[in-house]
Amino acid sequence: MAAASKTEIAGGAIDQPAPEEIELGSVLHALSDPVRLRIVATLADTGEQTCGSIELPVAKSTCTHHFRVLREAGVIS
Repeated sequence: MAAASKTEIAGGAIDQPAPEEIELGSVLHALSDPVRLRIVATLADTGEQTCGSIELPVAKSTCTHHFRVLREAGVIS
């Protein structure tokens, strides 16, 4: 069993689950919010983008939360 991977960024490391650690319940929960579903649909249509380049109808701190939930569920990296 592989350990969760860590992506290094300027502020520290970001945890991401290894593929075999991804759980269906976590993925379904991550996709249950309309904003997160919109993020995933946008990424599916346009490919890789930065967080700030996706137009969302929520505050920046809320965007950060949504991206974190998707990342921790293994939906995005």
